[in-house]
Amino acid sequence: MRRIVWAVILVMIGVTGPALVPDGVGRFAGEQRRAAEGALWMARRHLDHPAERLLVRSLRVVEVAPLEGKQCRWAVRVRAYSVFWFYRTVVVRCDEAAG
Repeated sequence: MRRIVWAVILVMIGVTGPALVPDGVGRFAGEQRRAAEGALWMARRHLDHPAERLLVRSLRVVEVAPLEGKQCRWAVRVRAYSVFWFYRTVVVRCDEAAG
């Protein structure tokens, strides 16, 4: 019986825990913050498979880096956390997401 209780607790932590990860936008200011907010929106659009929408619990901006010689100014790395903190990295550049 104890094993079942521990298994249920671990599954609950693995499923609900990633939803508590902050989005990371608050670490940036000015133009970088606007780029991070836009990248979160683009990353959500990029994760369009129904299974991904079901499993992805939160998104977090990891890095906002300047781009040289491009029309757009920022490349933003976003991590999409699923159950048990498995993540997939999505890179948003020039209003296009890849990853």
